[in-house]
Amino acid sequence: MKKGLTLIEVMVAALIFSFISVALYMLLSTGISVRKKVEAKQGTYQTINLNLENIALSLRNVVFFSNVSAGFNGTIEDDIPRLEFYTQNFDYARGYPKVSLVKYRFESGFLYKEIKSPFDENEETTEVGIIDDLENFEIFYSDTQGTETKTWQDVTQIPKGVRISLEYKDEKGQSQFMKKHVLIYRDNEL
Repeated sequence: MKKGLTLIEVMVAALIFSFISVALYMLLSTGISVRKKVEAKQGTYQTINLNLENIALSLRNVVFFSNVSAGFNGTIEDDIPRLEFYTQNFDYARGYPKVSLVKYRFESGFLYKEIKSPFDENEETTEVGIIDDLENFEIFYSDTQGTETKTWQDVTQIPKGVRISLEYKDEKGQSQFMKKHVLIYRDNEL
């Protein structure tokens, strides 16, 4: 009796091997595409969340700039929300804290940030887009009684709290909403 494989046995084994290889390739390809989608979604979420945390940190460190004006202004000009205030941040290059004027502006789907030193007139400032592709961006200000308003122009005090609300589209085109509530823990009047 001859020992060996017939042509039909070899073809059946090759066919089974082909099916298994195609199934493994499809499984691997699907896993990679799902991973890329999850990373893209997390990247967008993390970028927005990181920038909201930076805004919140700046708001928590808000300072009065003079004995005439609190230096806090939240307006809506031509349907463009604007927020500016003085805050204390740490200058890592120089190794000490400093006071800066921070301005935020939402226009055409972009949230812009500008930082300027109130003491150095020669310092160049650059406005940088920190979040893009936003559908909506709103800021609400709370006074000491908890009343909310969309603008803040009282020069003698800073708000007790700020609520930031934004909307963006995820990779599927569905609207996603994020909110950040910031309480300002300091004496709010000059």
